[in-house]
Amino acid sequence: MARAIWNGAVLADSDDVVVDDGFTYFPRDSVAQDLLVESPTRACAAGRAAPATTPSSSTATRNRDAAWYYPTPSAAAQKVEGRIAFWRGVKVVDDGTATSESTASERRPSLLDRLRGRVGTDGRGDHCHDHDHGPVAGEDGSVVDLDDASFEAGTERAWTVVDFWAPWYGPCKAFHPVFDQVAHDTPRVRFARCDVDANPRTAAALGILSIPTVALFDPDGNEADRIVGVPPRKELNRLLARATSPTGSAA
Repeated sequence: MARAIWNGAVLADSDDVVVDDGFTYFPRDSVAQDLLVESPTRACAAGRAAPATTPSSSTATRNRDAAWYYPTPSAAAQKVEGRIAFWRGVKVVDDGTATSESTASERRPSLLDRLRGRVGTDGRGDHCHDHDHGPVAGEDGSVVDLDDASFEAGTERAWTVVDFWAPWYGPCKAFHPVFDQVAHDTPRVRFARCDVDANPRTAAALGILSIPTVALFDPDGNEADRIVGVPPRKELNRLLARATSPTGSAA
């Protein structure tokens, strides 16, 4: 039996799952629909549009865009038609009795695999880390590049501002000098870039639909805020104020 668990609630359980690219897809009828609400986010992975849904309950804080499905999958994704997958702290456990169809890509470390390694033992998705480790890459005024393999680790241990961009889009490149200067002027906050074309799994999982998008992640790697489009300096300052305030609250 495979189960998807968020904040102590079982979102899905089934003996019939499909594992594709490291993600576990549950049959739709095995998912607790009363714990999901529709999200306005529309993710796009490998050319397949996917309305995302969001685990929620009366006792839990909503985990935005932590589930998704493909209503009209391409030929390459037919195996997951009618199925729902999870990430963003949703813990997927398997007691070894579930029958699953896997692909070779399952053997690669995935975003979900790394997320599982950070989920607390209480199953609530709370990450138990000591963040007082001193400066890390990207906190010294430099801007680091993150990819599908490094994104999770690259958004831990420090408040992190990520510029999601694509090399073919002029406004993205025009924003680079501004972003670089802000990184230089804001110590103790990590700054990074993620090329959405080169890293579609990260972009799809986070629901990055427009570029540039600037997102703020807390030291546990949870998204705390985002700005879509080239950010006005006032909005960028607001986002940075949240990262630099003692409480992590917006100034």
